[in-house]
Amino acid sequence: MLNTADENCLSLVEKRFCAIDCVRGIILNLLTVYFLLPLYVCLGLILVFFNIPSNFYISLFALAGLSTFIVLVSSLFYSQVGVRLKDIYGFISANKKHRPVAYLTCILIVMLGPIDILLNGFKLADPLNYAELSEYGRFARHITTMCWILIPVAFLFIQQNYIKYLLIAYAIIFPILIIDRNRLFMSFFVLIFCMLLTPVKSSERQLKKSNVRIYFLIVPVILIFAAIGEFRSGDAFLVESSGEVFTQGFFPLSDTFYLLPEGFQQVVLYLTTPQFNFATIDYNNFINEDFLKSQLSPFARESFDKYPYAPVLIERFNVGTEFFPWLLYGGLPLVAIAISALVFVFIAAVQLLKKHPNIFTLLIFLRVAYVTLFAGFAPQFFILLNLGFFLLMMLLWKISISLDTESEVELANE
Repeated sequence: MLNTADENCLSLVEKRFCAIDCVRGIILNLLTVYFLLPLYVCLGLILVFFNIPSNFYISLFALAGLSTFIVLVSSLFYSQVGVRLKDIYGFISANKKHRPVAYLTCILIVMLGPIDILLNGFKLADPLNYAELSEYGRFARHITTMCWILIPVAFLFIQQNYIKYLLIAYAIIFPILIIDRNRLFMSFFVLIFCMLLTPVKSSERQLKKSNVRIYFLIVPVILIFAAIGEFRSGDAFLVESSGEVFTQGFFPLSDTFYLLPEGFQQVVLYLTTPQFNFATIDYNNFINEDFLKSQLSPFARESFDKYPYAPVLIERFNVGTEFFPWLLYGGLPLVAIAISALVFVFIAAVQLLKKHPNIFTLLIFLRVAYVTLFAGFAPQFFILLNLGFFLLMMLLWKISISLDTESEVELANE
């Protein structure tokens, strides 16, 4: 029997648990978190670590301003993700219907890992050529880079802890082996997402352990990211400052930037240069239609002579956000259309998950949520591989339904 003091203490713990659970739900449900938070964080870093001329601010704030306006207008009609993700997550976890196909998909991804390394080479031993793929190895890489799928499958369906941890470890280690920081980020994003949605026992100790794991997961992410960047690029990504003027081959970096360790300098440059390059192109009012055409036509890229030219300050830092190719093609009006399209697809992915909650619609949502969250860093959404991933998930969903229907028919006949 619990006395009054124990009951009050338990009640306080439960209330605190519910409050934190509610905060997590709000963070995951807010449309603005996915679209605007990363843009504002990177914009803040630019203001801290770059010397910005007064006539450059309009271009610098152009992307964040456009995104804010479009997202806020969308929020008038659709302010949140529109579903209780924890409820959806729990429903999928309890539903055994699609597990066989999900398991087979994970097995295929894991089995192709060694074949990928065999065909494309062990990139940790040759980091300067990390992006070079063999003719057939390229096809294996398209499958193996979906290793992040293993994480939600492990969280949702795997009961044995050692198998669960092995799958999660594989999803994190494989991107390191192939020196793919983007896929590493994808794996960590999905891992944190699943940790936030996984039910926690309402006790003080379990609550603290859950929070500590999530908060401190960010530290190894940054360290591993910096280590991979320094390992694969070495001194190639060290940048000198041009002070307060724009000079080709330099960034106008502030003195504060050079107070950071070299590894963290790479992280800051990775986060800030896409928006800075976007602003530079808008400031110069430069147009190169081949940039977008080549992105939408990956098999005919060689036919576009001006790809991938853009007059950014440092050629090796030529990434300019998800909307960079659209800016190069038609300026800010086309960027506004592209942002609106991404918002629409995000909402569509949420509605698909809400109406048909299963592992495949969850994977589609996670992919869209990731490219939305990282839209300020690189073009990842308006590419053929993304469309291929969505179609593959729909196909696997259809196959899983067909297999389940056949099983039900056989049981009925018996």
